[in-house]
Amino acid sequence: MKMIDYVPVGRVVSGIIRKWSNPPTKKIKKRHECYDRVMKLLYGHHSEYEQWLSDPELKKQMQMNVGYLIQDLIGNLKGHSNFREGHPTGLDGENTLNETRILYEIKVDDHTTNGGSLQECINKLERATEHSDTKPLLIQFFRTKNIAPNSKHSKFLISGEDYLNKYVSPDIGGIEGLISEFELKLTVHKLVSDAIDRICNPYPNSSTTGSFR
Repeated sequence: MKMIDYVPVGRVVSGIIRKWSNPPTKKIKKRHECYDRVMKLLYGHHSEYEQWLSDPELKKQMQMNVGYLIQDLIGNLKGHSNFREGHPTGLDGENTLNETRILYEIKVDDHTTNGGSLQECINKLERATEHSDTKPLLIQFFRTKNIAPNSKHSKFLISGEDYLNKYVSPDIGGIEGLISEFELKLTVHKLVSDAIDRICNPYPNSSTTGSFR
C-alpha cells in the first residue's frame, strides 16, 4: 500500500487545520487587589524592585517567595503554628485558636494549584486528619473565584478572605485589614529603628543609611 492509502484526503486535513487554527490569545490571570501590596511589602525596600519586576525569571522567584511570606505570616497569627520543612504531616501549619483544630496547607491562589498539585495537597490533608475531629483546609489565599459547592474538593478549599473571617476573626477585616495592619506595623518598626539608629550612630556612613531591618 502507498502512503496515500493511510492519510486522510486534503479536504479532511484542511478541516482539521481550520478546527484548531484559532488565533492564540493571552489568558490574563486576575490577581487579588492586595497581591501587589504584598509583593511591595516583601520587596519594596529594595531599590531594584521595579527592575526585578521587569525580568520574568526574577519576577517568578519573587512570586514564589510571596507564598513563603504568606505561610510565615499566617503561621505567626494568634493560635497558629507554622510547621517547618520536614514536619511529619508535610503540611504548612495548624490553627488551635478556636474549638475546632485545623490543619492547613497554603497556596497563593487557585492559579498556583494545578490538578496534580491540588490532589497531592488533598491527599496530605486527608492522611493527616483521618480518624480525628481535625478540620483539613487548603487555603488558596488570594483566590478570587467562588468555590463551587458541588466540587469534589469543596470541603477542603477556602479563600484567604473566608479563612480569616471564619477561623481567625472577622475583626481583622479580611485580607485588606490584615495587609493594612502589617504595613502599619512595618512602618512603625522602621520609624523606631531609624530613630534608634540616629541616636546610636549620629554620623552614619552611606552603607548604613536607608537600611531595612
